[in-house]
Amino acid sequence: MIALLALQSNRTVPLAAMSRELWGERPPVSMRTALQTYIVQLRKFLARILGWSTKVVAERILVTKQDGYQFNVERGDLDVHEFERLASAGNRALSQGDDRLAERLLTASLDIWRGQPLADIQAGPLLEPAVTYLEESRLTVLQQRVEVKFRLGLHHELPAELAVLVSEYPTNELFHAQYMLALYRCGRCAEALDAYQRLREFLVEELGIDPSLKVQRLHRAMLDADSTLDGTAGFMACTAVQPG
Repeated sequence: MIALLALQSNRTVPLAAMSRELWGERPPVSMRTALQTYIVQLRKFLARILGWSTKVVAERILVTKQDGYQFNVERGDLDVHEFERLASAGNRALSQGDDRLAERLLTASLDIWRGQPLADIQAGPLLEPAVTYLEESRLTVLQQRVEVKFRLGLHHELPAELAVLVSEYPTNELFHAQYMLALYRCGRCAEALDAYQRLREFLVEELGIDPSLKVQRLHRAMLDADSTLDGTAGFMACTAVQPG
């Protein structure tokens, strides 16, 4: 319930939504009473943490609304909000061409993460999509930060980070391609080509497909020692200039 209320903070969460998250399509007959009991327990917990009375918590933090409850927070109170704020600011810096600021902001947003979101919670039908959204948001920021590091000429910082990411996300071809390019830029061409072969073997064995055309073009450009790979552009820009 804390997770559901927090992810919907400053908005009313209907009793029906709480019931669905906790019990699916088979709520208990005493659903309303059970939820009210849980809310009382949460208010007592928050009161202990904040050093407030339960009455103040009920009036200001975990508020009763018509047929639901609302968890009120201030800007910056939740780490998920801070992640989204920093990621959005990083995106704005990217669009304005301020790569150094973008790299700092994107890194700061990723520094907030401490493992998988809601890792110790059995997510139900409402929290599962929220977890997926958060994970996809993190992947997007990771990919953006790698690209901006390429543009800043910081490719020497990337092989170790990307080695972990390709292991964690073996079907994510963008991470593999970025890993290949980082190795190539660091003068580790043989390792870059080997990374491509490992990706291809995995995709063929597990999914019965070859790497995407963009990744194949990157591989061919490395075999040809294409000079377009020697600049500071990231993978997306490099493949955009490769011949079809």
